[in-house]
Amino acid sequence: MRAPDFWQSRGAAARLLAPLGRLYGASVAWKARRARPFDPRVPVICVGNLTAGGSGKTPVAIAIAHALMARGHKPFFLTRGYGGSEKGPALAARVHSAARMGDEALLLTRTAPTIVSRARAAGAALAAGPLREPVAQGLARADAVILVGDGDPDLQGYRGPVLRAHLAHEGHAFAGQSVFAFAGIGRPEKFVSSLQDSGANVVGSCFFADHHPYKRGEIEQLKAVAGNALLVTTEKDFVRLSVQDREGLRIFKIAAQFQDAAALNRLLDSIPLDLSRDASLAAGPP
Repeated sequence: MRAPDFWQSRGAAARLLAPLGRLYGASVAWKARRARPFDPRVPVICVGNLTAGGSGKTPVAIAIAHALMARGHKPFFLTRGYGGSEKGPALAARVHSAARMGDEALLLTRTAPTIVSRARAAGAALAAGPLREPVAQGLARADAVILVGDGDPDLQGYRGPVLRAHLAHEGHAFAGQSVFAFAGIGRPEKFVSSLQDSGANVVGSCFFADHHPYKRGEIEQLKAVAGNALLVTTEKDFVRLSVQDREGLRIFKIAAQFQDAAALNRLLDSIPLDLSRDASLAAGPP
C-alpha cells in the first residue's frame, strides 16, 4: 500500500480526511485494548511500520533473521500474505504462486520457513500487532526503533534504543548499463534512485500498483518497450511472475544494512531466546 501524494502535501484534501485518520487510529487503539492475549510459547520479534508501505520492513526482517540464524536460532516468518488468496495457516513454499501466498511470503521463504495466516493466533504466534496507527501510540509499545534511510523524524520523546539502517544494493551488475525499470511496490521511485546510485543508466520505467498481479502479455509489452536495455525489476515483483515471464529479466537485489551492527547484536542478545524453540518474525501489512 502506498500513501496518496496529496497526503504528503497536507493540502485541503488531507485536512478534510485528517479526522477520519484520527478515528481510524482510535479504532486501532480500541481493538488493541480489547484484544485477547495469545501466548504462542515462542519468542516473537515484531517488525512493523507506522507509515503506509515502502519503508523497508521486509529487508529489515530478513536481516534480523540472518542475524538470528548466525546465533544458532531457527526463526520463521509469520505474515498475513497480503495480495494472496490463502487464508491459512499454511506453510509457503517456492512452488506456490504469488496469487495464492502473496509476493512477500514467497520472498521471505528464500531466507526462512514462512507461515501465511490471516488469523495470527492460528499462525502459531501473536505477531505484527496493530499497525498503521498514530506514531506516539506505536512508540509507546515499541522495544526499539529502526530508522531506515536519512532524516530525523520526530520520535515524540521516545527514549528506547534507536537503530539506523539503510537499504543497499548488492553488487554492481548494472553499473554502466542501460536498464528499463519496472515495479509494483509501495515506493517505486526509491527503486529507480537505487538503480541510478548503483551506476545504472535508467532509460525508462513503468510503475504498477503495490502488489500488482501481473497479467498475461504485460511483461512481453515491457520487453518490447525496453528494446536493447536490460529489463530490471525487484525481487518482490520477480516472485509474482510466471516462469515464462521471468525469462530474460534481471533482478535488482537490495538488503538492509545496519549502521551499528553491534547495537543490533546487543538488542538481540538481550532477548531470552530459547534454542529449544523457534523464534518468530512478523513482516508485512496487517
